[in-house]
Order: sequence, then C-alpha cells, then structure tokens
Amino acid sequence: MKGFPVESQTKVSPDLDRSLVFDLAEQARLHGSSPAIFYYGAEISYDALWEQVRHLASHLKLRLGMRVGDRVSIDLQNSPHYIIAYYAVLLAGGIVVPLNPMYRADEVAVIVRNSGANIVIAAEDLLDRFTGWEGRIAACHCCPLRFDVA
Repeated sequence: MKGFPVESQTKVSPDLDRSLVFDLAEQARLHGSSPAIFYYGAEISYDALWEQVRHLASHLKLRLGMRVGDRVSIDLQNSPHYIIAYYAVLLAGGIVVPLNPMYRADEVAVIVRNSGANIVIAAEDLLDRFTGWEGRIAACHCCPLRFDVA
C-alpha cells in the first residue's frame, strides 16, 4: 500500500464464514439483555434488536416475496429503525440500497429505478414520495416501521 509505513501493512485474514448478521446474532446470544443501542435516552437490548430484525426479515420474505439477491431500498432517518431494516435485509439475503431522506423525490426515483430495487422500506413521513410508483417501478412495496424504542 503506497504511502503507508511498512510496519502498518499487516496482513488481515478475515473469517469469510462470518457476516454482519452472524455477528449480531452472536452478540445477542452473548449479551442478550445488555443495551445494544442508545437512542435519545431509550435503550434497545441485543435480544430486542435481534427479535425485531428477525421479524422484519420474515415480513420481507413471507409478505413481500423478497428473494435472495433482491435489492431493497431503505429510506429512513438515522435511527434504530435504520439499523433494524439494514440487518433485516441482510438476514433475508437482500442487497441494501440506501436512500437519503434529504433527497428530492425525483432523485429517489432515479436511484431506486437504476438499482433495480423492488422493495422500499420507508418512514411514514416519507411514504408520499412513493405514491404512484406502481406503474413506473415494478413491485414497489412501502413498509412503514413502528417499533417502540424502549
């Protein structure tokens, strides 16, 4: 690696059998009731986080027909909801297409269309950006999240 001292060029041997989802499940097993997320004074334990991730992953697969390799756009603010959605898409075998809630509706449309995303997970206050997409983007489903953060 150019520009780095030789002593900082350590060899990394990643565990290719592990994934972010595997690591979250392992942390839930090891630290169950310990806080995983602190958000505006509220806490979410590893167990609660893992349960919500599994619940949403099941919803994506069973209710919305998500398959391995499907692209799923996430249009949520930085919050526990985003973390839950991100891990749920990975657990269900999908590819995350992140959206920025600050983007205009036309920018979101270009990203979703170009990515091939056929499912959108969006906050309720952003759902109006996806009204009328049924004719323009195949199988666009908006799935508002309502998780109690406590």
